[in-house]
Amino acid sequence: MIIKRYHTIKDTAISSIRPCFDQNFSGWKPEPLWTIPLSNTVEPVIVATNEKSLSLLRNPNFGCSRAYLRASEFLTSDGKSFTSLFYRTAAKGGFNAANNIDTPIVLSLIMDNARCSGLSARTVSTLIKGLKPAYCTTMDEATYLRYKRRSLDKLKQIRTKNRHLIQDNPEMKFIGIIKGCTSEQIQEHVSELQDLGIVQFIFHIGDYIAHGSKYELKCAKEFVLTIRNLVPTLYLYGIGSKRMIQTFPYVDGIITLNHIIEPHNGIITNAQGRIAHEKGYNPTQKTLDYFIGALPSLDHVRDDDVWNTFQRITRAFADRKNRSYVSVACLINTIPGTSQIRLSSEKCRACPLYGRGVC
Repeated sequence: MIIKRYHTIKDTAISSIRPCFDQNFSGWKPEPLWTIPLSNTVEPVIVATNEKSLSLLRNPNFGCSRAYLRASEFLTSDGKSFTSLFYRTAAKGGFNAANNIDTPIVLSLIMDNARCSGLSARTVSTLIKGLKPAYCTTMDEATYLRYKRRSLDKLKQIRTKNRHLIQDNPEMKFIGIIKGCTSEQIQEHVSELQDLGIVQFIFHIGDYIAHGSKYELKCAKEFVLTIRNLVPTLYLYGIGSKRMIQTFPYVDGIITLNHIIEPHNGIITNAQGRIAHEKGYNPTQKTLDYFIGALPSLDHVRDDDVWNTFQRITRAFADRKNRSYVSVACLINTIPGTSQIRLSSEKCRACPLYGRGVC
């Protein structure tokens, strides 16, 4: 939970919560601090079938520790069989060997609903053996807002698939995809993933922001704050715009395909980071399907445009600001006479004010 700078403790955002200590707040004002994670990670989603996407990884100045490969490109539309691309790639020794790429690859199981439903743990295990990624996400499924019962059924399916997947691939490093349509479902799913040994987590936020619904964006903010309070490392999948980066500045990293989508849609970034619109620019172009489904031809996209766009997104994430907000933990730290309060203590960790999204 966060409150605006220079508000007293009577601010309505926290007036209903009783702190775990007694203190006189008369005349006190917090310092303008907000803890933003030190991590400035922007990791690209790559398109296996397109050289414009792969060129980013081959750039000698590319410094990301990993990139995300969409498993959907190697599966048939029902998620139950493999495409010819998978067999060709596996025959060459895996994705990195087949494409002369050194960057560690994360096999992303975020995909369209039809493939999610048909995909089994055994099929994913075959993908892992053939593509040889360094990491793999846990299983994905569609959990829709307002459909709590249906989402619970999907979460049960994910639970079973994840257990089998991790048991069958004990050497693989997994990154957890967090699912659920309510904060309670999300908390329970995070706990299940942690019980499986997962320490890094992804929330696919593209679904919530693609359609511009205020309700969906409100839910996204609530869910991200809930997750942030529960996990040590959180990445958001499906964003790249400066506005959305600033909306969620307290995450550890973002996973984006915007470096491909923007040039394709006529949004061009030059070497100085300035944006211009070329012929064919479409401000209403939808981007969600690009993250989970088939991509159109990208032959018109230039390598420099891809690189410049990715660099601009990386700078925007590194420069994200706190918008003059402070975390409650920072408020506690700045209260006069509270030097004995240790935020790492068990007492403070049990406090409802502790770690509300940014601590």
